Amino acid sequence: MKLSVICSNCKNEIPVGVNAPDLGILRVEYGETINIECRKCENRKDYIINRIYATGNPFATLVTFFISLGLVFVFTFVASFIGINGVYFYGSIGGIPLLIFATVQASQKRKLRIFNSYRV
Repeated sequence: MKLSVICSNCKNEIPVGVNAPDLGILRVEYGETINIECRKCENRKDYIINRIYATGNPFATLVTFFISLGLVFVFTFVASFIGINGVYFYGSIGGIPLLIFATVQASQKRKLRIFNSYRV
């Protein structure tokens, strides 16, 4: 989950360099406003905590996808090495990593929804 705010001067998306599960905890740690500098226009301004929003992290999605793909290859190699054949076995080989990927994606969407719906 990546926290961002829109620059009031140049309308560029500014990444916020803090991590918090919701805005309430962010407010407890930093108060009503947080001072952020835009990297594009170099304008430093205090932003209200409610203007911060969360977006998905594409890096976490890619890592999860490649781990799931790697598991498919490992399971297929082990199955061919041992000599296991069968439609149900190969279906489970594709299904387990897909289930892992879907679970991680659902968890990330839930975290985003919780963060973006909570306002202080």
